[in-house]
Amino acid sequence: MNTKKEKVEMVPGKRYRGYGFLNEFREFCFEPEAVGSQADRIKQVAQKEGVTMSYSKQYILLRVKLKRGLTAMTLAQELMTKFQLIIKWLKEYDI
Repeated sequence: MNTKKEKVEMVPGKRYRGYGFLNEFREFCFEPEAVGSQADRIKQVAQKEGVTMSYSKQYILLRVKLKRGLTAMTLAQELMTKFQLIIKWLKEYDI
């Protein structure tokens, strides 16, 4: 059931999908894939529930967003939930 997702080499100049979103003014914006000389430095793998995982040539980069002003117990519970998601991603993706 746990199949690893392998990264695929992308050909420069070939069209790929990007990211579409609605901004604050209800306009649809499209952000294409990163292209150019700096495009392959940091590659984003997944983003969900306030956690972003990306990687570079030597490192796996994790960004975790936590709400301020929480009690220590609630903060620890939220952090553990996010760590479970990170561990799931590390098992799932072949980075």
